[in-house]
Amino acid sequence: MARGIEYVIARAALSGHFRRRLLRNREAALGRLGGRLSAVDRAALLAIPTEQLRAIIDGAGPRLPGRRSLLVRALACFGFVGVAAMPSCVPVATGARPDDPNGESEPLVTGIRPDGSP
Repeated sequence: MARGIEYVIARAALSGHFRRRLLRNREAALGRLGGRLSAVDRAALLAIPTEQLRAIIDGAGPRLPGRRSLLVRALACFGFVGVAAMPSCVPVATGARPDDPNGESEPLVTGIRPDGSP
């Protein structure tokens, strides 16, 4: 769909006043938009039957947030939860350093242990 036609449909879907004016007197409503419409867009909008235009406007009404928006919000929430949970995480030694340099506690990672004696 052309940008000018999309603009007119979206504006009619969001503005009841513009919608009524467009459906009642299309020529005048489109004339008030000035240079936003090309001659081809204007001719196409004038050629659409009123009932079909009404159905198009009804179908283009406000929508629920899209999938991308929902995913962005969900990831942001998970990020906040992750940051809030970080202070309660137990630090794990990395590399070749011992877990406890003083040797006062059991290591966090115990590895493989042989079975006990019978």
